[in-house]
Parts: sequence; structure tokens; C-alpha cells
Amino acid sequence: MRIDLLFFAHSAGWMGKQRLTLDTSAASLTLKELLEDPRLRPIKSRAASLRFAINEDFARADHALSDGDEVAILPPVSGG
Repeated sequence: MRIDLLFFAHSAGWMGKQRLTLDTSAASLTLKELLEDPRLRPIKSRAASLRFAINEDFARADHALSDGDEVAILPPVSGG
């Protein structure tokens, strides 16, 4: 399964990049399980305050991922 991750705002800084493609041998995977990947360690501890979008739709942690999904990581944003 191949998942493309997009990091926005602070999450890009935490990861040191704006994009990452993960290839996994898992037959099925939820968003919560995806966050267990060691390559995502910089955002895992902040996951409770993050929002996630899968293929441009907001998603919950129990959402099942499919091959080729695009996951956006969105940290809280403030402004006026």
C-alpha cells in the first residue's frame, strides 16, 4: 500500500519536509495505525491536536486507508 502524506504549517517543520510517500506491506491500515510508523514519530506525540484530511475530506483516526490515498496533516492555526 502506498500513502502520500502532505505536511502543512508547523507539521512541515516538525517533519523537515512537506511531502512523504510511505510504502507499507500492510493489507489494511487505519489512520491511527499509520501514525505508528516510526518515520512519523515527530508528529505522533502531537496527534491529539492535529486534524487529518484523506483525499481532501476531513477524517477520523479510525478511517481505513486505501492504496494511493493522500493524507494531509493539519496542525491548529491561529490568526485574525
